[in-house]
Amino acid sequence: MAAADHHSALPDRVLRRVLSCLRAGDAARTSSLSRRWRALWLQADAVNLSTRSYWNVGYDGGEGGRLLFRDAMAAVTAAGRCPVRRLSVDVDSSNHMDYCEDVMGSSPGMDAVLAAPATRRLEELCLHLYAEFASTCDYELPTRRLPCAASLRVLELAGCALGPPAAGAVFPRLDTLSLTSCNSSLVALQAMLDAAPNLATLRLDVFSFTPEEEELGLSYNDWHAAMSKRHVLLRCPRSMVAVTLLHCHDTDGIYLDAPGVRFLRYKGFLEHLPFTPAATPASGMPANLQHLDITFCTTRLAIYRDVADMPAHGAATRATLDVHSVELKVDRFVKFQNQEADSSAEDRRNGNNTETHSNIPKATTP
Repeated sequence: MAAADHHSALPDRVLRRVLSCLRAGDAARTSSLSRRWRALWLQADAVNLSTRSYWNVGYDGGEGGRLLFRDAMAAVTAAGRCPVRRLSVDVDSSNHMDYCEDVMGSSPGMDAVLAAPATRRLEELCLHLYAEFASTCDYELPTRRLPCAASLRVLELAGCALGPPAAGAVFPRLDTLSLTSCNSSLVALQAMLDAAPNLATLRLDVFSFTPEEEELGLSYNDWHAAMSKRHVLLRCPRSMVAVTLLHCHDTDGIYLDAPGVRFLRYKGFLEHLPFTPAATPASGMPANLQHLDITFCTTRLAIYRDVADMPAHGAATRATLDVHSVELKVDRFVKFQNQEADSSAEDRRNGNNTETHSNIPKATTP
């Protein structure tokens, strides 16, 4: 008995949604299923590219990149192609970042894909470069010449560099900027924030800064030593409502001028909490902050039972009376006052290494 054809009963809009989740090559192969499917993949508004489709070429990033961008150009320039709303590019290396750099440096390359007529009104651009034994490569997204700047809503990068936007460039619809294991100069990052007047969500995860032009003559050790003592203040648009800062330790703190923020997730040193009057220059606690999710470690401050007890940040936190929820976790404890606290620390060393603030005992510095 022949199996029932359930796919034929689905409307085209559902099938287009399914095709928009497939890799570009897999989506194109569905054109051979039947006459109805012949042009359906061209009506999907997303193109997904991944080097996992070309692992048969081995550890040859140049050849893998040539095949990746060949198929990318075929997908975005095919006759009958509808405008692409979302472009996703995943480059995975089982070893080091040199593979990712070879892929991104191959021809025709990312510039050609972004310049295609079908991608000029792109709304979401996701570029993820991942290597098993490295976090960031030298590839820099050509932010200076993005044809989709006027329509872009989401920019999500991982494992690469954020280039500076062109002078006077504006990203009027950019709503979300996510940078994971990325780097850029402070000037380039601030220019990107200045160019996005409607940015609502910012995520910096293991983000690091690179030298400015006038600092290029310094040795890496000298520049890194100077940067580790520098307080960085980022001026965010008033539209910013959600900020995530995770493991950004290259400086002596990244502080934010973002008065409209309502949600903050932070993981790092307590002394570098991004909203604090102790920063130089000062960075005040947002008046409408509603939710704090903080995981911190410290070797210099005591551990306090409540956020409001923290001397460095207590005044600002107490002034924010409308905070709806606070999630406070501690990664690392110092010297405790009593044996019960010592027992809690022993439990933590045995695998339970975080606690909410309601269970944190008083502690003193060594």
